[in-house]
Amino acid sequence: MKVCNKCGVEKPLDEFYKDKHNKIDGKGGKCKQCNKQASHEHYLQNKDVYNAKMNKWHNDNKHKVRQCQNNIRLNKKTSCWIVYQLPNANNYVGYTNDPYYRMYHHKANGRNSDNWIELHRCNTKQEALALESHYHSLGYPGGNTYYNRNKMHLETFKTTN
Repeated sequence: MKVCNKCGVEKPLDEFYKDKHNKIDGKGGKCKQCNKQASHEHYLQNKDVYNAKMNKWHNDNKHKVRQCQNNIRLNKKTSCWIVYQLPNANNYVGYTNDPYYRMYHHKANGRNSDNWIELHRCNTKQEALALESHYHSLGYPGGNTYYNRNKMHLETFKTTN
């Protein structure tokens, strides 16, 4: 047990961060909760300094930032194609193999992509395109403006299933 230097409450040692400079018990003087509160207050008082440093690093390391973002996107891509619906955006229907990026794209274009629904998983892009076209023919809105061109895919999908 140890008493926090800030709040004065006696707490178990696991409530304190390690401190290699403290030779007695190897723990810091403030408990974790007080330490977090002090760090948060320091951040709020110096927010502009932190943001300036972050912006400078991002500008100086654009290639690293872009590479990290691409790695995240590649890891979130699926091996199949997903036909999805956006119930909060007038039941919009679309397809993608990268739902993370696609929902971000919808939000950037003003559509509410919260609570999107996966309607089908398809093995090929053509199959997903055919299903999307089928939903559009039923009256669901979407971004596929080439419905007539894709009618052939729709007919081939209907006959194979």
